[in-house]
Amino acid sequence: MSRSDPQTWSDIFTTTIDTVPIECIRPSDTDRPIWGIYTPGSYRPEDYLGTLHARDTDGHWHVQATGERHASFADAVRTLRRPPTRPHERARATRWVRSLLADVRPAPP
Repeated sequence: MSRSDPQTWSDIFTTTIDTVPIECIRPSDTDRPIWGIYTPGSYRPEDYLGTLHARDTDGHWHVQATGERHASFADAVRTLRRPPTRPHERARATRWVRSLLADVRPAPP
């Protein structure tokens, strides 16, 4: 986004992140910097990517579903675009690395 203060952003706007457009819609019951992120022009549940909150105190973007914080709006949107299998794949990789680290067999002579 070209404007640095999310408080000044429109309630509905379309922007492009990594050549892919997204539509951002602020809920009508708030004036806080919160947007639902959608595929442009479609408001079906499967086109909803998630919700982002701009943090007033630390300036980071908060991804509601994962609890992650990102310094930029674009990075937060990239988080929403991850494949749904990513948490499972990451957990599997973590278990594999931990098993390698736990294997403390003595080195061969």
